[in-house]
Amino acid sequence: LRHSIEVGDGPAMFGVFTRAKSARDHFLRLLEARSSSATSTVKPISIKVLPASLIKGDISVRGDKFLSHTVITLAALSEGVSELSNLDMGQGVKVTLQALRDMGVVVEDFGDQRIRIHGVGLNGLKAPIAPINVHDSELSLHVLLPVLAAQKFAVTFIAESNLNAQPFIELLSIVKSMGASVTTSDSGCLPFTIATENQLINRYEIDVKGHSRQLKLAALFAGVMCQKDVTLNLSDEFVSDKAENLFTLFSCQLQAQRLDAQDSDAQVSCIRFDEGQLLQAAKLDMPADTDKAAWLVLLACLSPGSRLAIDNLALSQVSDKYLALLTENGANIESFMGRGEQVLPSLPTDVSSINVGFAAFSGFNISETDILSVCNELLLLCVAAVYAKGTSRFEGLQRLPYHWEDRITTFVDALIITGVPCRLQAGVLEIEGCTPCGGELDSAGDYHLALAMLALGMRSRSPVTVNDCHKLLEEFEEF
Repeated sequence: LRHSIEVGDGPAMFGVFTRAKSARDHFLRLLEARSSSATSTVKPISIKVLPASLIKGDISVRGDKFLSHTVITLAALSEGVSELSNLDMGQGVKVTLQALRDMGVVVEDFGDQRIRIHGVGLNGLKAPIAPINVHDSELSLHVLLPVLAAQKFAVTFIAESNLNAQPFIELLSIVKSMGASVTTSDSGCLPFTIATENQLINRYEIDVKGHSRQLKLAALFAGVMCQKDVTLNLSDEFVSDKAENLFTLFSCQLQAQRLDAQDSDAQVSCIRFDEGQLLQAAKLDMPADTDKAAWLVLLACLSPGSRLAIDNLALSQVSDKYLALLTENGANIESFMGRGEQVLPSLPTDVSSINVGFAAFSGFNISETDILSVCNELLLLCVAAVYAKGTSRFEGLQRLPYHWEDRITTFVDALIITGVPCRLQAGVLEIEGCTPCGGELDSAGDYHLALAMLALGMRSRSPVTVNDCHKLLEEFEEF
């Protein structure tokens, strides 16, 4: 600060004071949390939903969490000043934002989900004075770990709650393929320590296994940070979410090779990054959060007489298979872009208006080959199956990530409590269509379960009470 004053460096002084205020606010929040936890216990939060008559209206939904993490990190690594609006400023995004502030990134917060980020470039981050705490934000870990693996300082990642017991073998494989030296436990669980002076290799190919969007995002950041010729090989289980196109908005040079070169919507098989990347600042408005949008679409489909319009939905981020399955089984869904033309956007930030009306569903039949494509929306499809005519069948559940086993089992228990005939056996779930009776359900602190259980009460015979909704209200503060 003294040097900045002596030479009259206004931007540097602004950065010092901004970081100081951010640090002060951060520690005040920590002290307040410790004080409140010492004097009182957290009360369980329950939400009671009564059967709804209909849903009508035109709305804009708060920004997508996945994209918010991505653009915040890209803006911090860019040259210049980025302006971002309609961000999801939930707890997870705040974790990423605070970590970047701790490493010298100046962030101006204007409120109303708008921020301005002064980028420091790919190698401009400064060593934090303490370990990076990602708390319980798995997405923060996936965007920050490959970024810091390319820096010239050592850093340690820690976490809280259940994230400490979760193995990250695939993520660590990506980071180690960059040439980084990572110290961790034999099981691949946190904490992680990245050594200083990582020897990044000149050219590499990496096989990104699994189907997780987070793994693909981590691999994309790894490709940028290496600043060399890089090829990412994606398995055929990845859903085409066009996340790589978001990097091009920050002037990232990459080429995506598809299984069918003539089809722009075909599955991307590999992504190549050119040597010497230099990101440039951007001005972006985030589209609707996909979890909230998918949930609202289902609610409108379930309620007779409903007509809902969402005007800022990025169709490239919502599972094509989810919308296709709803439509094939009777859903009344129309999507438009611009002046009413039915167009499929090519960028994650290209938004469309989607109109949804009530639909009488027929039974769903989701095969093992499609189950991974609707992984995030699976519980919502199960709710649609409850209100569908006939028997619905979901196959290949054993192919889902391990943490989905508990999630599905908990939801099946909820169906039984509400009087829905169902059977889960050998990776196959069958649901008989009916009208649920209502009851008291436990979401086990999982906001995916909480959203599905609340939707279950849309047309139930009696109210549905969902317990342990604390995480839901943290993730979706506007609720």
